[in-house]
Amino acid sequence: MSLDAAGLEGPMWLYAYECVRQGVNPSGNSRFIEKHPFFGPIIAKKISFLRVESGFDSVSSVLRRRRVENRTTERLRADFDEDFGFEIVEIDDEDDGGEEEVAIY
Repeated sequence: MSLDAAGLEGPMWLYAYECVRQGVNPSGNSRFIEKHPFFGPIIAKKISFLRVESGFDSVSSVLRRRRVENRTTERLRADFDEDFGFEIVEIDDEDDGGEEEVAIY
């Protein structure tokens, strides 16, 4: 089982930590977390990495939302560039005593 100090050091760390923090630990033992050099201070501050009450999302639904957000951001950037972009046009050096003029549109 992962509900021990070794569980905090492996891939089941979230299970070991949150079972105790949320009170679903069947053994009721929280000392292994409180004594851990990394997780001890975190659990003392009641920091959570998982909120079960907010529900679960599948990876595909999260990725779908992120793609929509990314497309929206792309469109906004393109629109901004189109409206506020500028071009620099160099004027012939001989017209102004050798100095370069730049026009910003």
